[in-house]
Amino acid sequence: MTRLRIVAAALACAAAVLPARSATYPDLRYGPDGLQSLDLHVPDGGGPAPVVVYFHGGAFVGGDKHPCAPQLTALLGQRGIAFACADYRLAPAVHFPTPMRDGARAVQWLRAHAADYGLDPSRVALMGLSAGAGVALWVAFHPDAADPASPDPVLRQSTAVAAVVTGNAQATYDPADIAARLHTDRLPRWLAQFYGAASTADLADARFRDAEADASPIHTLHAGGPPVLAWYGKAAEPLPPDSAPADYVHSPAQGEILAETARERGAPLTLRTAADTGGWRGFLGEAVDFLANRLGR
Repeated sequence: MTRLRIVAAALACAAAVLPARSATYPDLRYGPDGLQSLDLHVPDGGGPAPVVVYFHGGAFVGGDKHPCAPQLTALLGQRGIAFACADYRLAPAVHFPTPMRDGARAVQWLRAHAADYGLDPSRVALMGLSAGAGVALWVAFHPDAADPASPDPVLRQSTAVAAVVTGNAQATYDPADIAARLHTDRLPRWLAQFYGAASTADLADARFRDAEADASPIHTLHAGGPPVLAWYGKAAEPLPPDSAPADYVHSPAQGEILAETARERGAPLTLRTAADTGGWRGFLGEAVDFLANRLGR
């Protein structure tokens, strides 16, 4: 190979891994609260771009949108897909369903302002990690929140989405389900904060029952919803009884519960683990392909 060909081949390889050029719009406010904010990355060219809206983890009490997953931003940009990382309000300042409703409003805001940023409002998907996965699944599997009669033009927009990708999602935020399906009554402190309870013991009170069911994906998954790719960062293995929250919250056992529920209801859900994908990078590649296929990219 001549020197010129070697240089050309090297440049071609470099181009294949370089992030697509994009316009970045930081800290766009989708609501009046400071945490109702998102960062938006829109790839150059190719007409209106489909968009993936991403929700961070943090047990509903912490975390934020910085940094906005730069590797994922680049991979999606190479496929002509915009990427929005959204903050949402957190416990204990707010309680369920406020974080989920913020997620829905972020989707509606992006649709309402699609023309301003070169987005295609008909092609929207969601992604979330840990608590953010709970936000994504809640938005995706609840009835469309569009209110055509609302005086707020944002709230007139649809919350329907084309696909969902989750990482380390919990199948349930219901203590009764956790006890029955995961065989432990050890609950994380953040779960009480999420519902506005004084302690985890108070979550047995009947006043929390409706919220615990409504928050939990196994109670809301249904046929006719968007397809889901659910990934877990550990290989699947049995959970011992009386597991601590640190062991069961992100366990693939949660994914097995989700997958079983999806099969029972005819909901399209693909379960993957780190052992299946070879780790995080493999998951990102599968996630981008999954999203691109369902967004027409």
